[in-house]
Amino acid sequence: MFEKFFQLEKISEKIDILVIFQIRVVKAFQAGLDRREPSLSGPSAARLREISRQLKLQVEQEGKGIVPRSGSRQSKQLEAMSSV
Repeated sequence: MFEKFFQLEKISEKIDILVIFQIRVVKAFQAGLDRREPSLSGPSAARLREISRQLKLQVEQEGKGIVPRSGSRQSKQLEAMSSV
């Protein structure tokens, strides 16, 4: 009789350990979801969007065989970015 009781107690301990482990996994997952990257806004975001737009245009122009004017503001900015 006592053997069955001890077996049940061991099983109960294992279940408790599993439940604790599951709770920790869920909490870790939720913590990962709560950790958000700060969004970029303002002048920095606008500048990055403009650079991205210019680079896309440059790729399209190179694909079509169009060379941007060397004196344009765009080409100077792109040259400055590519030298970084």
